Amino acid sequence: MTIKIKTTPIWTGGVEGKCDRLHETGIIGSLRWWYEAIVRGLGGYACDPAEESCKFDTKSYEKSLSGDNSLDNALSAGLKEVCPACWLFGCTGWKRQFQLQIENAPITPLHFRTSIDMNKSWLRLIFGGESQNIDNLHVFFGDLRFRFLIRASNTDSADYVRSQLLMLFLFISKYEGLGAKLQHGFGQVQILETGSGTGYGVNDGLKALYRQINSGKFKFLRAEGSLDTPYNLHNFISLDYDLPVSSLKIFMQNSSHIGSNSKSLEDRYIPCAFDIRYKGKDKFGMRRWLREEKNWSESDNPKQLGQIDRLLGPRSQWKAGKNTVKIDENKRAASRLCIGMPYKIDDRSYRLRIFGFVPPALQIPEGELTPDLLSAYCQEYMQHAFNENIKQNNIIYGKDIIEQIEANNL
Repeated sequence: MTIKIKTTPIWTGGVEGKCDRLHETGIIGSLRWWYEAIVRGLGGYACDPAEESCKFDTKSYEKSLSGDNSLDNALSAGLKEVCPACWLFGCTGWKRQFQLQIENAPITPLHFRTSIDMNKSWLRLIFGGESQNIDNLHVFFGDLRFRFLIRASNTDSADYVRSQLLMLFLFISKYEGLGAKLQHGFGQVQILETGSGTGYGVNDGLKALYRQINSGKFKFLRAEGSLDTPYNLHNFISLDYDLPVSSLKIFMQNSSHIGSNSKSLEDRYIPCAFDIRYKGKDKFGMRRWLREEKNWSESDNPKQLGQIDRLLGPRSQWKAGKNTVKIDENKRAASRLCIGMPYKIDDRSYRLRIFGFVPPALQIPEGELTPDLLSAYCQEYMQHAFNENIKQNNIIYGKDIIEQIEANNL
């Protein structure tokens, strides 16, 4: 099974967090992360491998096999305590159901666009580390080919694996992003070819997953209840906006460029997500807008998170008089809301995607934040930042996707 994609720059972590090569493990980790959120949204249980991963029950498998049961029955016995994500991506005692090879991984120099000189220092620090030099760093950009070798034990399982992998790539291309550092704008993808996987769509894969979750085949919930995480399709939103070229002119100036000079004329994508999400000139900066225009709180206590911090992630450090305050390591968190790099769709316009998850039980001035309310905030901010010179191209709620799948399986 082969999937070919076209991308904006993709980041996958290597040694010391550097994007030294396109790591298969990084791509697989990103696919699994999104798959877990989808599983939870459809009512299933997905473990957190960083805390307590599932384990294949070898004893039950061997006992069933020794009792003259079929291999399929023995496997079912061993998989009773394995969640749908671990079945597909592997866990202790159970191999991942596919092997991934990445072909044709072209690179391009890393660069950014920002309207504020102070942001240049931050971007150099974030991506350049101690040297604060990003001029020689590269990211992956262009057309990539992913080749999957399916390892499933029978034809039905192999078909199911294909449906899930293709569903994931289609879902990511339509609504999300692929790889790491999505909050910095990386990882927008477009499907170019699906090869032998043709015939499966997003809904086909989601329906198949929903049926498997409700079949009793997999571990359903821990005894103490569902995993406490905001990463659940039910809390998900995705919005696409079309922007005229003129609305991005502040980022097209020579003075806004940071990184290799070879990218100073790059206009296929505009890596300006930091300004749009955090702070830029004029009206750019969702974080500042929430604080100054919407009266959201931003904590100055390194051991607590304010409303803005819970949605967009806390600041890593800030000034308090003459002192520099650093956020407590236990409070560090990535933004729940990601803003992609605007990418060119024709000579007159660019497309920008906002996507992410509503933090559970987040109380804001209007009450508890919901997907609908967050979507309204995004729309108002985009009109504010771009002077209403935008067109909302698409809006998707995870809860609507769930309702559609559940209704079709009644």
